[in-house]
Amino acid sequence: MSNETIVAERARIAAILESDEGRAHPKQALKLALHTDMSAEMAVDILGDAPSETARDFDRRMSAEGHTGVNSPLGSNPAPDAKERRRAEIAAAAGNVNRANGFKSEAKAGNRFAVR
Repeated sequence: MSNETIVAERARIAAILESDEGRAHPKQALKLALHTDMSAEMAVDILGDAPSETARDFDRRMSAEGHTGVNSPLGSNPAPDAKERRRAEIAAAAGNVNRANGFKSEAKAGNRFAVR
């Protein structure tokens, strides 16, 4: 291996690791610099498209933080699937309409709704 080849390879590695993108993604930059033969420009371009460490840190910290006090519109015990959630939503809406119109449940109405 000639000195020119060694110098060129070191320059490529330095260009990747010392770029802004390389500093933002040090682990990926090191892998691209040491384990590939792609050009420094291509490696820096790939690093520029990578999600930032802070985005991954956000997800990690949010999961470590635990419950934040923000409630889901589905409540704490959502139905197991979409069909059951929709059935529960329709039943609740029908109950609200019936109560607003003065209707009682069959249990409260007694025998008036019994089929004869």
